[in-house]
Amino acid sequence: MVNFTQKAGKNIESFFLGGRNLPWWLAGTSMVVTTFAADTPAFLRGFKAVYLGIFMNAVIIAWVNVALGSLLQVFFNIPADQVIFYLAGAMFFVMVYSSLSGLLGVVMTDFIQFILAMIGSIILAVIVVNSEAIGGISGLQAIWRNSRSI
Repeated sequence: MVNFTQKAGKNIESFFLGGRNLPWWLAGTSMVVTTFAADTPAFLRGFKAVYLGIFMNAVIIAWVNVALGSLLQVFFNIPADQVIFYLAGAMFFVMVYSSLSGLLGVVMTDFIQFILAMIGSIILAVIVVNSEAIGGISGLQAIWRNSRSI
């Protein structure tokens, strides 16, 4: 019999990462099982699967595509009647690279997107704070003080 306490107690990596040798099917099964309990009725499980798997994901995907369409129109002057073709192309590209690269490729893409988003957020914050309307950090502090006195 496997002694999980002994294995987990080896080091921090063994405790938090399962020694970095957790099979994909076991990690996936664990994630699925975490979402329901023995006392959850079968109907509720089915409803939750359909609601989260179809409707919630559809809303999120639609939300992201509407945002991308708006950005394409504003920044690249793409006519509204042509945006759907660009969105379809972007979805096809994502489907292809996700299918070819697997989880590691998707995770690495998320990591790169995170870094770009953080760099962009920092640059935007510096530009906004240093804009004429704000007047630097002292102007921002004055705006904050005035808003607190209201």
